[in-house]
Amino acid sequence: MVKGVPTLTLALAIVGSALATPRGGVTAVVSAAALTAPALYADAQGKDQAVRRALASDSNLDAVGKAVRSAIATYTTLVRLHPTSSYCDDALWHSALLAMDAAAHLKDPSLNGVAAQYLKRLQAEYPTSKYAKQAPEIEAKLAKLPTAPASPAGTPA
Repeated sequence: MVKGVPTLTLALAIVGSALATPRGGVTAVVSAAALTAPALYADAQGKDQAVRRALASDSNLDAVGKAVRSAIATYTTLVRLHPTSSYCDDALWHSALLAMDAAAHLKDPSLNGVAAQYLKRLQAEYPTSKYAKQAPEIEAKLAKLPTAPASPAGTPA
């Protein structure tokens, strides 16, 4: 730890995030590129779990929608920065499931389209994954649900 710079938690380690210390002057910036695949995955899982709790509690829908996209973005950042990591298939799988579940709770059919995109990407990029073998079953469920074009923020990276 650098003197005067607080320890950063994973929740604060977002691309472009910065913390100013209480003593002023020193600013620590942590980019996602500096994080390992396991660290990014742990951060994404934490966000995913928090979002799922918020979905269950009927929290502010706008805030929950932003949190859903943030969690998905963290998963996809892992895939973009560490494409050969063993965490990538898990990240795409959890992105798809979170998008699908959020679509139902938030009544946002564009998230079903996002889920479908992640499942296709999972199967294309990680065909030997256990999740790639399960993806067709989820795709069949998605095919029966309403979809709308994905917004740019929800488009897979």
